[in-house]
Amino acid sequence: MYTPGLCALDGWAHPAGIEGEITRGAEGLPTGKVAWEALLLDWIDRNTLAEATEFHYQFLADVSFRLLKSQPWDLFIIHLHPTDWMYHTWSRELDPHTAADTSRIPVWEELELRIYQQCDRALARILEAADESTLVVAVSDHGAKPAGPPFRVNDLLAEAGLLTYADDAKGGSATVSMLRKLGKRKVDWSRTKAYAQRYVHIYLNVKGREPEGIVEPGEEYERVRQQVVNLLYDYTDPQTGKKPIVLALKREDAPILGLGGPRTGDIVYAVDPYYGEEHGQTLPTAGWGIGNMTGLFIMAGPGVKQGEKIDRTVRLVDVVPTICHLAEWPVPAQCEGGIIYQALEDPNAKTRELDSLRRNVERLKRMVERPPMC
Repeated sequence: MYTPGLCALDGWAHPAGIEGEITRGAEGLPTGKVAWEALLLDWIDRNTLAEATEFHYQFLADVSFRLLKSQPWDLFIIHLHPTDWMYHTWSRELDPHTAADTSRIPVWEELELRIYQQCDRALARILEAADESTLVVAVSDHGAKPAGPPFRVNDLLAEAGLLTYADDAKGGSATVSMLRKLGKRKVDWSRTKAYAQRYVHIYLNVKGREPEGIVEPGEEYERVRQQVVNLLYDYTDPQTGKKPIVLALKREDAPILGLGGPRTGDIVYAVDPYYGEEHGQTLPTAGWGIGNMTGLFIMAGPGVKQGEKIDRTVRLVDVVPTICHLAEWPVPAQCEGGIIYQALEDPNAKTRELDSLRRNVERLKRMVERPPMC
């Protein structure tokens, strides 16, 4: 028997007390990350995984439908994640470039299709609560590609003497190898100048900024930063002859990628799509094998073109201002995206409406200010 993670039944919803309505009468309880690791460990088979994801989708769809019907709402957002998890789990088995056994690709394709069909049924159930006046937007945050050979920037930093692990002097090579695979190696910050984390960010261990900083701000900071950029570009994979790094930028240049601010790395990099994980380390335009980073964007409702595919590249930051424009809501003060005018039936509808209102106001004003007739 496979048992997923336990769930708290209260204390996590707003307004307080609505948890009971969310869990009452639902088909089971939310199952978190379902059973993907169990499949990788051969604890369960593909059919059992599909059953677990079906429970997951059913719960989210049933709860969403019930809340939409019982609660007042202006904006409803639901996150459905199994289509992401499945590519992390078996994308390599779907692609003839990476599959361990290409004859079994159809078996994995069948499971892929089942997960998508479950997602479609969940969306259909949720949309039963919508009417002709509802604006509906379906959007994914990224695409996926098959996982390639791992490329660890921290290995380069360590070889260059810019990063030192405290566990290097402890235990044998087997212990270090295990810690490395688990991503749990302990850093000796007193001897570390740079460290990579969060997929594409490299942070310098700067004095006064980091708890155990050793890099002096100013001249040393710039020198070390340039050393890291050179290190990334100079490296060639001895196994393939490829250059894993396709782009390395200093923080002040990162806004061209939509990144910036104090949480952005001192250096931001992107990896050739041949390497790395299914998403996160490559440029948004990257593709390899049968996969790419292109996301999904579908929109329907009042004022939206129907049955058309637009040519424009839609960015994630464009979704919020477009919804605000159609719903006539205020745009968030820090919004960076643009309205997707190409998806609208009449991109100038709001302008014409304003012009009409202004003309009517002027006519009313003239009527009020007109001298009384004798």
